[in-house]
Amino acid sequence: MALAFSDIKSGQRLSGVVAGGDVTVVDIEIHGETSATLVYRDNAGRLGEQIVTAADLEGLSPASDRRWSFDADGADFRLASEARRMQNAHLADPYAAVDTSNIEPYPHQIDAVYQRLLVQKPLRFLLAAAVSDGTAKLNWAAETFGYAAGRDGSGWRGVVTAEHVNPAPGGLIVHPDCVSSPPSEAAASDRGYGAAGAGGTDPGGGRPGLGPEAGLEPDSWPDHRAATRFYARFDLDPIRGIRQLSEILDHVTARLGPDLGLELEIRAASAEGYDDATQRIVSENAANLGARASEFE
Repeated sequence: MALAFSDIKSGQRLSGVVAGGDVTVVDIEIHGETSATLVYRDNAGRLGEQIVTAADLEGLSPASDRRWSFDADGADFRLASEARRMQNAHLADPYAAVDTSNIEPYPHQIDAVYQRLLVQKPLRFLLAAAVSDGTAKLNWAAETFGYAAGRDGSGWRGVVTAEHVNPAPGGLIVHPDCVSSPPSEAAASDRGYGAAGAGGTDPGGGRPGLGPEAGLEPDSWPDHRAATRFYARFDLDPIRGIRQLSEILDHVTARLGPDLGLELEIRAASAEGYDDATQRIVSENAANLGARASEFE
């Protein structure tokens, strides 16, 4: 049976007034038999006003005063609440994962993971460094592995061994027994060159776009000179500068040969100014560490 305007009272809960929830009637002003102004409060506490006609009454019905029925399955509710509790457990206890696991780590292991590893370097970078270091071993065939850019049919594409690599999505670690061709040939094939970068099956002697079919003989190939200089500038973090500098030495300068130079420039500023003690200590330390020039201004 449809409601009448006279059946709607202040404080009553109705469904059908707004989509997605029930409302609580704050007041109703009846304009006759055909319409009324309904003032209500939704579940979020927001006040609203709506003109209700006699035709609208068919879509309205009293709602339970209880906003929650509590008739769901108790086991499912407990499972969902426990899942949410575990998801947010780290907010109250950073070591929640250790406390709830079957592993009993030593204190120094906990310190290594939570105080050093997780706060200093993402795990994906460590894995990438491990792949690069393993591939770079000179005795990789006996101790570690090779690296391939991808799979090409029954073989590997872009095989690299005995040198550092920058692992990319789709890259693969290859067991030494599965590296069937010399890495130089595989790497050259991946770049579209012939075997070892010259000769092979490529008519151009391993240089794409060159050779007899392009109307060029080897003596007339363009002169391709290797780069002879390298320059880079890094912005070091004041906190992680030592680690960043170590990574630069390992992955950049170590591959450039002995003829290189490194310079470290320090720029600092303080709105309050540096006192005399700080200036003296910093200047003396800089001089003792071999600074060519240093000054405060």
